[in-house]
Amino acid sequence: MATSVYELDLADVDLDGLERAAAIEAMAVARQRHWLARVPFGFGVTRYEDVTAILRDRRFHSALSLLPQMAGIED
Repeated sequence: MATSVYELDLADVDLDGLERAAAIEAMAVARQRHWLARVPFGFGVTRYEDVTAILRDRRFHSALSLLPQMAGIED
């Protein structure tokens, strides 16, 4: 059975207002803990290799392409 993401012991990362160096350090600390981190609007992937694997996986897609359809806009 799969584990819910809400059951994982993830780092909470809020980069809002941080200088660039501090933000990079915060993500580096989160990356040491897990490949995923909680961010203010959901979850963030902390490792480049995992990001590229997700983007290449055809099971995942961006919902942005569905916005015109959801708004009733036709070709």
